[in-house]
Amino acid sequence: MSTDGPSIATGRLPGEAGEGGVPAAAAAVLALCIGAAVPAAVFGKAVLGVVLVPAVAVVLFALTRSDVRLAVLRTATSSAGLALGFFGLVALISVLSSEYALKSLETWARTAAFVFFGLTAMHVLARDRHALDLARRTLVFASLVALSYVVVAVYLFDEVLALIALGTELRNPPALNFKGFASAVVCVLPVALWGAGGPGLGPKALRLCLLVLAALAIWLDGSEISLAAILGIVAALILLGVVRILGGLPRRLRALAVVGMLAAGALSGAAVTVALPEIDEIEPDRLSIPTWLVDGHRQFIWAFTVKATRHHPVFGHGPNSINRIEGADRRLPGRNVVILPSHPHSWVYEIASETGLVGLAALCVGLLLLLRRLAVLALNGSRAGWTAVALFGAFWGSSLVNFSIWSAWWQLTFIVLLAILVAAAQRPPDGTRRKASNGP
Repeated sequence: MSTDGPSIATGRLPGEAGEGGVPAAAAAVLALCIGAAVPAAVFGKAVLGVVLVPAVAVVLFALTRSDVRLAVLRTATSSAGLALGFFGLVALISVLSSEYALKSLETWARTAAFVFFGLTAMHVLARDRHALDLARRTLVFASLVALSYVVVAVYLFDEVLALIALGTELRNPPALNFKGFASAVVCVLPVALWGAGGPGLGPKALRLCLLVLAALAIWLDGSEISLAAILGIVAALILLGVVRILGGLPRRLRALAVVGMLAAGALSGAAVTVALPEIDEIEPDRLSIPTWLVDGHRQFIWAFTVKATRHHPVFGHGPNSINRIEGADRRLPGRNVVILPSHPHSWVYEIASETGLVGLAALCVGLLLLLRRLAVLALNGSRAGWTAVALFGAFWGSSLVNFSIWSAWWQLTFIVLLAILVAAAQRPPDGTRRKASNGP
């Protein structure tokens, strides 16, 4: 059996505490919650958080165990952990210097808590391969239910939309109710396909079913298709190809290729930024970037965010505060829209404006080191590692034109799915008992 696929298994006895001292029943609760959480967001973003409540209790219990705490500390003090920790420090400085410190502090603390939740959950699952297998199976089943629900609601019987009302106003056409979830589908799909892996007709039919349902859930009714979701798919495929190619290059040539790609990315971002309109440009034909590529309102949002960044270029305005600064709530001349209704719709511009260029640089370094770690797992033959690379591309690619990077449900989408994959990709700790496997 594989330690990195559908046949994850353990030799733990029923009810026995795992390597980290977490009882089997508690680990199973964590697995069920982790596996069901992201697909459950189809019924409402808040549902994801509700599903994770029991998992939080298990994580808090796990942190009372010294070896779990040490494992989390080792991960936090890795190169990627230290770089992301430095970003957290920069963001905290932004909080303390912000005019909107209370809101920024809440956002900062919540994000830090999510990260440590994911780290701890990952180590608990890595120590209990049976719980990890349960999380994988739960994710596959929950994904089938969620995707089927979208397809039925959009294409067959929109009466089932009553399941997601929960006091909120439903939108017409029905596809509009799932446009945001389409981006989550792009993140869930590679993980569900990994979870449904294996030889035989059954697993192949299951993967085909997941692909068809996911395609329909992303396409919706054709007129409400999420361009952010499409960008996520493209980014995931490109990143998989890049990692595959770089992995076959000599070390020196690989370093040169990485530097070249980073420079190309920076130049592309600079070119987009330079091409953004001035706030008083109201004629569509005066926009330098085609509106079929980036809609006009979003271009004005980015232009306003860039202008705001220039006012506080070092540490920014504070996390999750850009929509509160002066001028953000005024309407564009000639357009019945607010300049910045909620957030910049791009994690690059959002991080730059709210934590400054120092924060953006720190986060980019941390993400690159995290991606390097995932790429190493993938190139060492881990299927979960390759899936984690795809998840990384899908999430950060779609976030270039998508939700606020501080959005709780969106953060948890990445953190929860990544926790499952990294737990599966890494070797179990010494002493963890499991059945013999046929390789990573």
